[in-house]
Amino acid sequence: MTIALTVVLVVLCFLSVKAIRNNIKKVSIRHDAYHEAGHAVVSLALGYGFEKVSVGKDETGERGYVKPHTDSFNLDLPMHNEDIIKIAVAGVLASNMKYVGNHQDEGYSDDVIVANALNRKPSLAAGNEEEYLRRIRREVKRILHLNKASLDIIAALLADRKTLTEEDILLALDKAGLCVSPTM
Repeated sequence: MTIALTVVLVVLCFLSVKAIRNNIKKVSIRHDAYHEAGHAVVSLALGYGFEKVSVGKDETGERGYVKPHTDSFNLDLPMHNEDIIKIAVAGVLASNMKYVGNHQDEGYSDDVIVANALNRKPSLAAGNEEEYLRRIRREVKRILHLNKASLDIIAALLADRKTLTEEDILLALDKAGLCVSPTM
């Protein structure tokens, strides 16, 4: 009797641990999907679009990415550098907007992109990088809040399918009667 009870308890513990691991993985994927959906929404709102967005790994092993159209940006134009910064910070701002207090996104790779963009065009910040980035973050938060319903749909679809094209997203939003509102 005690051996059978012990076996049952061991099996239940094993199944509980497995269920907890599966739940953690699902939460992580949903978090990553919201992060990447933030990049996608701001990219669309700014008029750039992208080839695909994914919560899988890219060629370099980086987890989660948005692959822009190769001809989307002209890095000689200050406006494009500022838009790159907006798209870069959108992921961390979107996931922090959704997961406040639970699983804050550090957005390390986004900060690297921001730093690189500022290094390319230091005149963007005009000597006051902190105020410049605060303004950028305010603008991006406004875009994300304006497009919250679209952000939620994109994130849910991305968590389910793992990789989406711009066309997949636009079709899903159209089906839901939504679109990504431009910034103006």
